[in-house]
Amino acid sequence: MTNLAEKYLGELINDGKDEKTIISYRTTLNQFAKWFEETNGYTDAEKVTPMDIKDFKQYMVTILERKPATVNKALVTLKGFFDWTAENGFTNFNPARKVKLVEKQKMAPKWLERTEQNKLLREIEKEKNEFKRARNLAIAQIMIQAGLRVEEVANLELKDIEVNCRSGNVIVRHGKRDKYREVPLNKDAREAIKDYLKLRENHKYKDSQYLFISERSPQITVRAIQHLIERHGESAKIDGLTAHILRHTFCHNLIVAGEGIEKVAILAGHSSLESTRIYTVPGKNELQAAVEKIALFE
Repeated sequence: MTNLAEKYLGELINDGKDEKTIISYRTTLNQFAKWFEETNGYTDAEKVTPMDIKDFKQYMVTILERKPATVNKALVTLKGFFDWTAENGFTNFNPARKVKLVEKQKMAPKWLERTEQNKLLREIEKEKNEFKRARNLAIAQIMIQAGLRVEEVANLELKDIEVNCRSGNVIVRHGKRDKYREVPLNKDAREAIKDYLKLRENHKYKDSQYLFISERSPQITVRAIQHLIERHGESAKIDGLTAHILRHTFCHNLIVAGEGIEKVAILAGHSSLESTRIYTVPGKNELQAAVEKIALFE
């Protein structure tokens, strides 16, 4: 089987597969060949059965304690290899073809807990430059309270914002897949935007059509927004904070507030409810809180 595996890998190399992928495939195929020989006493590829593939899958899960993603990656590699052996007449069929992948536990996307949201906003409020402080707060709030993507924030124009005493609205004219949507603005977002607009009136780029401007440009860039969120996140000691996590936070906050996924999908601009359903999956802290409730001793 090892010779066949090398012949297969050689063809993949000729087809342009990158070195890292080849190394991964070779490791998996060698591991399977070794296990198969130790288990059955021979290494002939044509003698491999679907039960052998299932047993190897179970071996990786229970004995090697590999994670589902690792096991599934190995199964996909074996399916590819045995597809090749069957197509080239080395085996009569692909024994791995119908073997199911390991079902993964659905993992919730990362979002900020309420305490982390407050930590981030307090950290932004420490910004010494008054204009940057107001602008960065407005950007953070429009992402946390309205769920805009970073590209959508950067492309907002003044005409896209409506802020009144008791209501507000932001128009996303070109969202993902060029989708148009309108999102109401709550009190926190409205106040942050109003504070920013007051200071914007005295800025050198005040005549820019874009809502968010910078010291050097009439339109803030996507990378500048990502950088400022990451920078404030580091100062607030929030590990791995990205601008997109603020959008996840918006969706999660709505779910926790009891809103249905239909409303959340509309507000977030999701094309499918499946994209929204992931926010109903409990996060690690929520799962920890759940098991703590049944602890016998306090």
